[in-house]
Amino acid sequence: TDKVVLSGWYREITNVGKDEFNSAFKACPVVQYTRNGSVLAVYTRISPIPNDFNAYELFTTAWKKSNNKLNEDFQLYDNIDNLNKSEQKWMWCNYDGNDVGFPRDCGKTGRVNNRWFTMPGGDHSPRSKQGASFAVHNSVECPSPSNALITRHDTNAINNIACKRMAMQPNNGIKSYYGADSITPNPHSCTVESDTDSYGGLHTCNKFCSTFQYMTCVGAHSNADAVFQDGTLDNCDTLNEDQPAACQCALVKNHLDLENERVAEPTSNACINLAFSGDFSSHEIYEYCDSNQDTCTVNINAKQQEITCSEFCSSHQDMVCVSASGIEALSDRRQCKSDKTPLDCALSSMHEYLQCECGFVPGSDRAIILKRGPVLVNNTQDYCSAYTTNGENDHANESDRRYQKVTLTLGVHSDTDSDGSIPVVAAKMAQDHSDTNLDSYNTQDVEVCQGLEFITPTDGDPSEMCSFGHRSDSVSNCYGKLEMSFNKASEKCAARNGHLLRLDNEDEFNKLSKIFRKQSFSIGLHSDNTFAGMEWDGYPGCKVDFEDLNYLTIKPKRLAHDCWQLNLKDKELSPHLCTDTKTWICEAYRPTETPTDKNNCESDSALSGVGGDLKKDEGGFCIFYLEDPKLSLPDDESGGFRNTEIAHFLAFSEETRTRKYYKEYGELVGAEFRGHYENDGNWAKLTRNNIGLTSDDTIVNIDHETDDFHCHFSPTNFGISRIYLQQHMLERIYPGAFKKHCFCGYKHLGKLVSRCDCTKNGVRNSNCQKEHRPMLYKSTYKENGEYVYCNNGQCDKPSP
Repeated sequence: TDKVVLSGWYREITNVGKDEFNSAFKACPVVQYTRNGSVLAVYTRISPIPNDFNAYELFTTAWKKSNNKLNEDFQLYDNIDNLNKSEQKWMWCNYDGNDVGFPRDCGKTGRVNNRWFTMPGGDHSPRSKQGASFAVHNSVECPSPSNALITRHDTNAINNIACKRMAMQPNNGIKSYYGADSITPNPHSCTVESDTDSYGGLHTCNKFCSTFQYMTCVGAHSNADAVFQDGTLDNCDTLNEDQPAACQCALVKNHLDLENERVAEPTSNACINLAFSGDFSSHEIYEYCDSNQDTCTVNINAKQQEITCSEFCSSHQDMVCVSASGIEALSDRRQCKSDKTPLDCALSSMHEYLQCECGFVPGSDRAIILKRGPVLVNNTQDYCSAYTTNGENDHANESDRRYQKVTLTLGVHSDTDSDGSIPVVAAKMAQDHSDTNLDSYNTQDVEVCQGLEFITPTDGDPSEMCSFGHRSDSVSNCYGKLEMSFNKASEKCAARNGHLLRLDNEDEFNKLSKIFRKQSFSIGLHSDNTFAGMEWDGYPGCKVDFEDLNYLTIKPKRLAHDCWQLNLKDKELSPHLCTDTKTWICEAYRPTETPTDKNNCESDSALSGVGGDLKKDEGGFCIFYLEDPKLSLPDDESGGFRNTEIAHFLAFSEETRTRKYYKEYGELVGAEFRGHYENDGNWAKLTRNNIGLTSDDTIVNIDHETDDFHCHFSPTNFGISRIYLQQHMLERIYPGAFKKHCFCGYKHLGKLVSRCDCTKNGVRNSNCQKEHRPMLYKSTYKENGEYVYCNNGQCDKPSP
């Protein structure tokens, strides 16, 4: 529909104005420019439209580069037909001429002068003898390039039934998901990086997509790292023998209703039963292939053993074989394809693999029991026998024991009339193995404590002191470390009066090198939700030109890798997933920075005044105590339980050993002594009111004065959940008589104990740095005049 039309005499025939033009552009960002009676160019937007984007001004009077770069934010074609086919795309453009509108001197291969548009009454006169016009296309049939990239909102999203269908199939050959990225527009599809070469020798996206029930290939790209708009869209039958490919698989249209019905069905409790029970030592399940409410079909190992599907199914509680078939090839097994000729459930086969469909025995109430909640029944199989002892080896039969890991995907009933049950959407079983290098209980961004504060400097504090973090001088901003994913780090950094590091220039790089030496960490550079654009955290709309970072070596960016890590040693930037758990540098905002400075993307180096400070976490601590650890705890845990003493002013029994720390020559020196009877009166002060809580309840009962105590603190708000859940529950076996209390504010430790162990954050155990020892004892001394010492070996990692 024409929105702006000029006659050959430079008169306005049609001009709907800014609001209507911009509204139409947001509905369909495709604009056709007609000049002297012929279509000259078609503009199609390929990146998200910023909230303050003025398309009317851009086309009519101010063709500019900001948020409007050729083949990054938009594409140009000669006509609609070329756009639909993604053919003969324009490759050259310039911008920012005074009172010069679309398309300035942009051309297919180079500069072409005197074709631009401008409105009458400005600095220039329109240069079209037969008139010019802009038409914005109707949103109902909005055209798009055949290889257009759907806007990427979340690169890890698996947000439609197509992606869910693919994700639920174990061993599916998927290396990563592109989320909302698509090679061709199709709302019922999922685009993935697929290992077609090694995945059963499939080699093409057509064959790969066909391994998923009711799915077919609708788009392919042989280079999984490429940007899909590069004009090299592949055929779904293109061979990919040397590298992973990008495959877009879609649900077949006439099966969409069936798939929606299947998703809406209750979970198959048969598959859950197979995952929870059975003698897995001899019947190894490779894939869960398909299921309905009553049965579950799986592939099992039949190599070098006589096994029948009847034996397999009946080894699981209340289950029988419904059907059986054989599988010979590994590629067929991975795709859940079996021989068309069925087998008798009671007969063994010469095939390497069997496909067994198992169902519940008629009349069994097992399915009902499974739906109610956890299955807490005795294991009737002999695959986890008790340990036996042979001489000094108390695990002599370890090789006879087998462990299975069951991964359950849980769903939630959002219906207000639901019975409150949490259904298992999918169950996947695998042979368990040692995961000593894998931490499944990472509480990296869980803030149990939420207090944040600035520290008021005293006369003796150096000018470069930070409440949180470090800096080289008082003119620089403070830099602190957060260890988590990008989104969480951005959120937590903002709460501490900062933004993830914005690298202004080489001078700032050199200051960082002075502070952090040869370390590597991630910074605030991230994708702006276009395929190539980048911007800084905390400064939305401030685009990054890599030419401004020419003092660094910049590694190539992969499509799904939207964040960047800075290597100070090698002066190098490397891309990585924003969802990765990384150490991020949080930089404080400078106090003199104004909202106008921020909106104008003003460099911090151009601002005056002292550097900004970051808020410090209140952190927290847990204390645990037992009357007799040797009698209560397992042998391997009782010896190291006691790591602190009750505070000296609380120790009143002669048998109670206590300790007090003094500061001499800048170091803490400890002195041990016995309790004194006069101290029993101090227990009346040991209430929760004394540590900032509104309660007169006692923290520790006086009867436990002679107990053994264990103390653990964290200097961050993220460490307490790990201390409590991981280090003192999942990793240890503590009895019911065990007493435990956790509180926020490690500054209160001096009111309870003399020393403490340390865990830095929720990512891993321990790992506290040298700076945390004085941070602890200065805080406790300021609070109640007692120095609390961070135990030897606990606060000894290099700082910063």
